[in-house]
Amino acid sequence: MRFLDPVLAVDQLEWLHRSFGINDLHIYDDDFLSSKKHAVSLCEELLKRNTKFSWWCNARPKRLDIEVLKLMRKAGCECISFGVETGTNKVLKASKKNLTVEQIAEAMETVSKVHFDKIGIFLIIGLPGETTKTIDQTVNFLKTIRALFGKSWQVKKLIGQLPLIYPGTELEEIGRKEGCLPENFSWNQPYLQPKRYLPMVDKRYQTVPHFETRSLSLEEICAHLRKRHWDELSRGQKRHFRRAPLRRMKVVLGIGS
Repeated sequence: MRFLDPVLAVDQLEWLHRSFGINDLHIYDDDFLSSKKHAVSLCEELLKRNTKFSWWCNARPKRLDIEVLKLMRKAGCECISFGVETGTNKVLKASKKNLTVEQIAEAMETVSKVHFDKIGIFLIIGLPGETTKTIDQTVNFLKTIRALFGKSWQVKKLIGQLPLIYPGTELEEIGRKEGCLPENFSWNQPYLQPKRYLPMVDKRYQTVPHFETRSLSLEEICAHLRKRHWDELSRGQKRHFRRAPLRRMKVVLGIGS
């Protein structure tokens, strides 16, 4: 990991403000709190210069320090997003998240005491170890988390996206064993997800292979979500479900994606 010097970071933020009038920003770091010392230094530098930035960031939902969170809030942080991914220990362990549901719940309880304007949660449905039962458990777990935040809850849906496979990852290795990648698959050749007609396959990612297991296919995930968790789908996701038959026909006929 490499960290940008807090003084230099705030210098750059002030330049953005002077040059372009930027007042709101996203610190695009997968884990802003990976170094407590660095996070504190950055917040202290923002406060020292009396900046008026509104900003948001991402963090891991584990062992969060309430004093650091309060300092972030004071320094202008309005929103934090967390990669929860799943609400079951079985899938967390299989995905090597080095987290437990209990730790996530404890972290969210801590965050709720600081009263950020917005809280976001990222979720992935269909990771290794997933079953229809763990999907149900995840939705129920997220409902308990949602209740903590009230109006601060920013997630428009409880159902996340399907898992994507990227080059060199362990998910690619598992995916090849599970048969969700063609035998002649190559990262050097154009690719279109063959099941891109499914409603949970986001068009933005249809050129990226989607992970699935022999025990739980993408079709089964979609069918289960429609049957059991329709109310937890976003308006856009529901629209994709309704348009899925037409989209499938276009893919079969080769007249559209």
